[in-house]
Amino acid sequence: MVSLQRNRTDKMTGAVSNCPNNEPNFFKKHPCDDAKEAAFLNRAARKLKQFLKMNISEEFNVHLLTVSQGTQTLVNCTNKEERNLKEQKKNDPCFLKRLLREIKTCWNKILKGSIQT
Repeated sequence: MVSLQRNRTDKMTGAVSNCPNNEPNFFKKHPCDDAKEAAFLNRAARKLKQFLKMNISEEFNVHLLTVSQGTQTLVNCTNKEERNLKEQKKNDPCFLKRLLREIKTCWNKILKGSIQT
């Protein structure tokens, strides 16, 4: 299921190609470091919900919600932890593309580690 969703995410965000290389503060403050994968995925999943207000397709909205809720369920996070994260890149499609890429990378790291152990 995770693999299918990641491939779908890549397809849906492929249109955004002219993004700057500068790293938003979110990724500096919340990296997917060793032993912090679950915390990163929880924050990233909450962040995805902010993009539901953008003018994007209904299919992509459903996909973002599925990825967000599915990720929070898998890392056992509850809705009571949700709050409005104030980030200047809130509705930036480049930030969304980077966020989805980082979630994918973090999941790959977790899945690769679980296969090796």
